[in-house]
Amino acid sequence: MKNIKLSFKVLKQRMLIFGLILIALFLQEQINAESQIGLRVLVTSLGVDKIEEGYEVIAQIFTPSKEKSAPKEIVSEKGPTIGAVIEALIVKTGRLALEDTCSLLVFGADLAKDNIMETLDYFLRKNVISWSTIITVGEKSALETLKGLNEMEKVSNIDWADFLGISERGFDRDAVQLREFAKSVYGLTKTAHCIVIGIEDTQQEQPSQGSGGSGGGGGSGGGQKEDSQSSFRADRQNSIYTQSSGSQSSGQDSKKGQAPQLKMHGKTAVFIKGKQVMELNKEQTEGLNWINKKAQYHHFMLEDLGGYYFGGSKVTLQVFNKNNKIKSRFDDKPQINFIISAKFELVEVMKDQIPLIVGKNDSIKLSEMLVDRTKEYIQERVKDAYYAAAEKGADVFNVVPFFYKFHTKKYNKYMSSGRTIKDFLNDIELKFDLKLEVEV
Repeated sequence: MKNIKLSFKVLKQRMLIFGLILIALFLQEQINAESQIGLRVLVTSLGVDKIEEGYEVIAQIFTPSKEKSAPKEIVSEKGPTIGAVIEALIVKTGRLALEDTCSLLVFGADLAKDNIMETLDYFLRKNVISWSTIITVGEKSALETLKGLNEMEKVSNIDWADFLGISERGFDRDAVQLREFAKSVYGLTKTAHCIVIGIEDTQQEQPSQGSGGSGGGGGSGGGQKEDSQSSFRADRQNSIYTQSSGSQSSGQDSKKGQAPQLKMHGKTAVFIKGKQVMELNKEQTEGLNWINKKAQYHHFMLEDLGGYYFGGSKVTLQVFNKNNKIKSRFDDKPQINFIISAKFELVEVMKDQIPLIVGKNDSIKLSEMLVDRTKEYIQERVKDAYYAAAEKGADVFNVVPFFYKFHTKKYNKYMSSGRTIKDFLNDIELKFDLKLEVEV
């Protein structure tokens, strides 16, 4: 019995010593980590451009600090291969943390129109970035795009992530992740798509000065005021623009103006086999997003409804929710049925003189008119996007796999006759099953 008690006592002492050792090791690791935090460079965004020498890779980097967070910076390197450039960036910046922190990858316009497959293959093969990284195409070069985004973040709380979520006149365009993009570009039809980011530089407003060019007091003259206003040139209809304001000192207005603008043009870049073959415009992107399950639509405008109440007016509808399904048939010819159910609310009627609504029956009739016109509107947008892409052989709605999977024999027989994906897309008959409700 004494031996058993002694054994327990020894075991408890050993466990206590072991626990103290673990705590000491853990504390040392924490101390080392905190002492090295300033040496760790975090990459928040990457961009890739095609240049004469090969490639240019641009990184938006952030260096954490215990005392004060430093602003993000833009660094770049050039080289003959993507691998060589990434290695050069690592040497230049020290220790890069890419996989967990890089949340945006921008392909430059020239690279996208040339081919992105070599670049994409490297990122996937080496597991450089996370599968959840957002894929985009710059309307200009990746360098200009990331510089513009970085400058905008310095003077505004709006950044590229907000751009993906802000939509004042159209769909919230669904952000395409690397996982989804790779799956599409290596899929059956080799078709992938992602959003286009546009950046527009704006001049800063110069400080107001007194007449005669001296630095004395007095307001600016009419001509100077007009020049100052003309320097703004913000495209308020199609851009998110940010106002930067400087501090005032010595009784003079410091320079203030606008940061680079994010364009709200709603374009979508469409790729086949890694090469950008077209851009869907805003209306076609809207059609794409009616079928996209993830994209949620805020509001849209209808015109030319006619009738006593809506005649000569424009009407805005807002969507509460939207659900989508796609079904396929292959009898005499391939057929796709787009099934959409959605609930809307009448938000605004824009008309000089709006008649009063009298009685419940009037509301029912107006609701039916809006439902009929909305069905036409959705079909117009979807068909516009589908056939524009089909002319390039692009399956932007990803409908061909339905036939390959569920109608394999007929699909293989069709394709074995020498016809192409482009032929197949143009032979598909589009059907719509729209179940809509409009609250007036």
